[in-house]
Amino acid sequence: MTSIFQQLAQMQASGEPGVLVVVTAVDGHAPQVVGAKMIVRADRSIVGTIGGGRVEHVVQDRALEVLKEGRAERASFQLKAELGMCCGGRMEVYMEPVVATERLFLFGAGHVAEPTCAFATACGFEVTVIDERPDFNTAERFPGAVRHHVAPHGDVFSSLELGSRDYVVITTHNHDHDRDILARCLKTDARYIGMIGSTQKVKKTFSQLRLEGFSDGDLERSRTPIGLDIFAETPAEIAVAIVGELIRERREGASQKKTRGAAVGSMNEADCP
Repeated sequence: MTSIFQQLAQMQASGEPGVLVVVTAVDGHAPQVVGAKMIVRADRSIVGTIGGGRVEHVVQDRALEVLKEGRAERASFQLKAELGMCCGGRMEVYMEPVVATERLFLFGAGHVAEPTCAFATACGFEVTVIDERPDFNTAERFPGAVRHHVAPHGDVFSSLELGSRDYVVITTHNHDHDRDILARCLKTDARYIGMIGSTQKVKKTFSQLRLEGFSDGDLERSRTPIGLDIFAETPAEIAVAIVGELIRERREGASQKKTRGAAVGSMNEADCP
């Protein structure tokens, strides 16, 4: 029989959404004990149980709201007074969205990509490196990557299905490659699409893409120049800026932290080379 934790791992790996529910407190008579666990899938089906009855139905509804909002939540129920259950006790549950493993597709295996892969892996991203150069795209240079596509990017796209849990960082050694990859990615549902380059490169790239039929709305999906504005200069610093932006995209709107670091603004075009 598959355990709750095995099921969670499978859901994360496949990108299936859901909510983990854990009974955290019980007072008096209740249908389950502290530590009982249940998974609520997006279709409202469940794995495990917190005791059945009215409380389980109510928690299923609440779990779907948690899934929609993307925030963990605690809820407490007076089983008889609120839910009309014969149990006269109280039950508290903790509900947490099952977050799919975010995938980072790193196009280019150059000097910026190497630390970007290392930092992104340390932050929990599943990294795939795509570069046709076998002497660059190696397991020795990118030990944290789960896979290496040593092939032209055009050959790889046919097997990629980029969706809402996917991030793309474009740092190839060829501006034409960058433009083509950006154009292909803008036709997908990728959550984050970033391209390295100066403001002048971006202006030229966008002008060419407009001629190919892309709208301003399409182009606004891209993050370019890529990375947070921290005045990064070295490859490692640029990688920090890139991964920082990935983390901000991951957490923005869902984080419940009250204490944050300094605000990071965007550079004006006039400040860019």
